[in-house]
Amino acid sequence: TPDAAQLIYDPRFLKQKTPWVNEQPPISFRFPLYTTSAIAGEDYKAENLRGMTCPECGKCNARVKWEGWECTGCGFEHKPKITPLPAASIQDQNYPVSDAYPSSHDSALPHIKISVNFSHNYRWITYKFKVSATEEGEVVHGIANKVVREEVRGPNQMWEHLQTNCHGLVRRELSNALMNSFTMNYGMPYKFIAAGDSLPFTDAPWPVTEAVSRLNWADRITSGNAVKDKEKFNELYLVAYLQDQSMNYHDDGEKGLGSTVATLSLGGRAEMGFRPKSFFFHGMKSIDYNRKRMTVMTKDEPLPEFPNYELRKQYLEEIKNANFSESEEKERLAEMATALRAAYPPKQSCTRVEDWVRLSLGHGDIVIMRGAHLQKYYEHGVSPKGLMRYALTCRTVLPGHLKESELPDYEVDLVQDEYDGSRIAK
Repeated sequence: TPDAAQLIYDPRFLKQKTPWVNEQPPISFRFPLYTTSAIAGEDYKAENLRGMTCPECGKCNARVKWEGWECTGCGFEHKPKITPLPAASIQDQNYPVSDAYPSSHDSALPHIKISVNFSHNYRWITYKFKVSATEEGEVVHGIANKVVREEVRGPNQMWEHLQTNCHGLVRRELSNALMNSFTMNYGMPYKFIAAGDSLPFTDAPWPVTEAVSRLNWADRITSGNAVKDKEKFNELYLVAYLQDQSMNYHDDGEKGLGSTVATLSLGGRAEMGFRPKSFFFHGMKSIDYNRKRMTVMTKDEPLPEFPNYELRKQYLEEIKNANFSESEEKERLAEMATALRAAYPPKQSCTRVEDWVRLSLGHGDIVIMRGAHLQKYYEHGVSPKGLMRYALTCRTVLPGHLKESELPDYEVDLVQDEYDGSRIAK
């Protein structure tokens, strides 16, 4: 073994290189630009959200706009022409439709009250949700048949028009990251958590104003009340979901909104689940009090279907009759939360909640949610079961909700109720 101390450094050793016959140059990080597919629907896959390395300046850019990619460094744009997906292509063979009233693929737990009506080629299913011992909210699912879908200026034509004539959709920033879906708001500004600019209805593609008119009509005929102008929907939030994109559980009960929310689903099939919020169902929530994080029992009235119903009623009666100070009450509520957790059977979650109702949303279906407390105590989420989908959701932004600086610089004219369902009356 040679003595390392006796070895003499020679730079020729480091410069010596034996060629390798299989050697290739490194792969370029400037990946080729996306080119549209000749196969309808391929352009709507979630993989097409990937970013772009600018071929001009080399900067990496996220895809923000629906129309394509734009470099924030040098301004280079890449807007490939998307191959539209015909309405006939989104028909799921497992869910055939005809001129007859459509069947339902919804599901609900046994304690949910359900009523069914038929009109205008829709099957209208109403699900009643208890929010207290005396108050209910409701969700109405209008299932469209072939006549509705093929109506003039109906779901099929709306779907095909939006794919090529709905510019301005963008991925908005949410918690320092971009949303997966593309969105745009029309009418009154909607102070959504991912805030963005709004456009007047006069600048919207015709399917937007058509959707507002249809949803106003659907709200009227399913509620039995003539909706006054001040109660009409004055805002529409358009969301474009690529294939396999979902919406996590949330509520639409932001402050300053009316008690009714309605949505029109266009495109691929999806499932919409409704469930009680965890704090309402389990009766526990985490709070910060005196610089300490603690789990306490809530003081919301439980329903008989909730776990530990009798125990929670007993605890609420104790809190009601006790003369606790604020700190004493918080400590007692924390003790009650501990007792509630201990009362659960082994392996049963004290946080998870299953869906009480699951709607199977098809192309052209309408969903109406009514009741302010429905949004307070229940939440809903959407999971895709098909190709790309549009959700056109209407709300009523109440007067005085927005600050003067938040008011739009355009006139928000209500969409007139031109749609009356006469073309699909049955």
